[in-house]
Amino acid sequence: MCEPEGIVPKVAYKGSFNVRISPELHRKAVITAAALQMSLNSFVENSIEKAVGANA
Repeated sequence: MCEPEGIVPKVAYKGSFNVRISPELHRKAVITAAALQMSLNSFVENSIEKAVGANA
């Protein structure tokens, strides 16, 4: 339906995904999150928001 009009359809995202990182980066993220009294999930979410912009 969108293709003939040249429109890119919006894709629904479920809000979770797996990311593979090095054990050392994982350790540093856990330590930093704990120091900020945040969960690792919140720390990663905030970090992504900062990287892509809160309104992205």
